[in-house]
Amino acid sequence: DELKKQGVRVYVLDHLSKFSLIINLVKIIKILKQEKINLVHTELPYGNLLGQTAALLAGIKRRISTCENTSWAIDHKNRKQLWIDTLTYRLAKKIIVLTDLSKEYLINNYKLQEHKISTIWHALKMEEYQNISPQRVEKIKKELSIKENNFILGMVARGEEWKGHIYAIKAISLLKNKYPNICLLIIGIDDSQKYGMKLTNYLHIHQLTDNIRLIKFVPDNVALY
Repeated sequence: DELKKQGVRVYVLDHLSKFSLIINLVKIIKILKQEKINLVHTELPYGNLLGQTAALLAGIKRRISTCENTSWAIDHKNRKQLWIDTLTYRLAKKIIVLTDLSKEYLINNYKLQEHKISTIWHALKMEEYQNISPQRVEKIKKELSIKENNFILGMVARGEEWKGHIYAIKAISLLKNKYPNICLLIIGIDDSQKYGMKLTNYLHIHQLTDNIRLIKFVPDNVALY
């Protein structure tokens, strides 16, 4: 909806079952040809699988993929993801990584040529973080019930187990007695969903609710930082 408001043409392809992969592959090829696309950029598992394959079948030579979870498939011994990643790296003409460490990992583990990989680091618009009004900061503190004597730690990671929230939580459980004012804010957890409920239950059992807060969304992330 936000893209449409900006005048961008948008296609939404629903994934309902395994059959959707074939159906959506055909739809993507038609869209690429209809829109006369000459460059395709993809990311995430099915985006890469369908996007890179469709681009190849549509005869598009400029194919780019952004690699975000570089070692996930090998770390978790996930053959399906390993197959998707391997195919993606073979089909893509250019691969974007977020760190030089990721670049080195792909070269060593997937035997890719260095010239095929480019590093584009995460970046901040520094001007947005300058001259933040005290009112914005105080509003965030009030919304999140942050006290003046709290020592705040932050973790921004969506609610998926492999993100490793439990390790941060267990670390706080070891520190809270020595540093009672320590407070970990975990942003991106919906406590109404199964995984969020699991973490919430863990916090209650281990008496960590005063030191750890699960937060679904913060509207002013600049003021938060």
